[in-house]
Amino acid sequence: MDDIPLQGKATRSTISTVAQTPKTRPWSFRKTYRDSATDERIYLCVALTEAVTVTVLALAAFIVMVTRMPPSNKQTIGVSVYMAIFVLGRIFSLAYSLDAIRSRNIIQLVHHIFFQVCMFVYAVAEIPQTRSALKNLNDPGGCLIRNGDFDCLGRGSLYYLLLNILIWPIIITAVATAAYIVLVRRLTLRFGWEECRIVNANYELRRMYRTYSCMVSLLKLLMFFASAFCMAYIVLITVLWKNKVDIIITIVALPIFYPTILATGWALLSEDFALMIICLVLLLVGEAYLVYKMASLWVPRTAKLYTSTRATLAVLSAFAIVLLLAVIVNGIACLFNFGKGLLPAHQERRRRSARYLNPLAGQERELETRLVIE
Repeated sequence: MDDIPLQGKATRSTISTVAQTPKTRPWSFRKTYRDSATDERIYLCVALTEAVTVTVLALAAFIVMVTRMPPSNKQTIGVSVYMAIFVLGRIFSLAYSLDAIRSRNIIQLVHHIFFQVCMFVYAVAEIPQTRSALKNLNDPGGCLIRNGDFDCLGRGSLYYLLLNILIWPIIITAVATAAYIVLVRRLTLRFGWEECRIVNANYELRRMYRTYSCMVSLLKLLMFFASAFCMAYIVLITVLWKNKVDIIITIVALPIFYPTILATGWALLSEDFALMIICLVLLLVGEAYLVYKMASLWVPRTAKLYTSTRATLAVLSAFAIVLLLAVIVNGIACLFNFGKGLLPAHQERRRRSARYLNPLAGQERELETRLVIE
């Protein structure tokens, strides 16, 4: 009978402890920032600041262009598409870096630097492309009349105003990329220990796990670049060229592309050999499709359609082709790693992600175990 009050007391103490425990909050940017170390917080602050400032600049450029020229003008449509993709790129960059910090994935942070370099090249390529698109505009809205002729590049023209805005994303991207490089060097050692906790100190498992992590982060990058290229191509070809065959092919490619990316990720996680083979074949078809689309930028039959958009479309397609080739090579390497003991590492990674998203879950299970023992 003496044991009953003790059990009741333990139960009341447990209830009190649970009651005092804060409620589980869903994962958010604020939670990730609060739980991160100083270098990680700086990284997230740089990513957020870059995304906000570049988005504001892109919107400012769009407003300037719309007030001077009608949105339906075919010569300025390429500039609008560029700015839309650049804004999407900043949003993706923020989400991509946030996911890398949350999962403590140093490989994804390195790929984030690669993404920054790609966006820097894309921003630089836009300036000569904008000049090419607007130099023969010959419209009072975008050009000034000097000596009885249109001056579309001088002070006060639409190009001159856009140039003063478009130069800033290049500077901001370059400064942010330099900051990312410094921070990644400082985070390498800290995040490297996370890999050891998942796969222990086994060198072979660590090598296979790095190949898997590289493949997953490359798939995320590929999703952005391939989507950006296809969406830009759809908009431009719809406005500039009424070829229904090309429009249908591009529209059909996107619904096939996204499930293929998701299926590839699932095949990696579950080590499904047959599904992985199918995904690799589809990715090879996608590689041929992107090469065909890139070649169409210079084919005489269609080259004149891309005079004002060739530079940025070439940059997007080139990066997408290189990324897709890297995904295929890494996918083959991952395929040879199936069945070699990496599945427990995937399970451990999921447990760690679940613990991060719901940190009280592990505490509650531990508390229940202690109650049973007592």
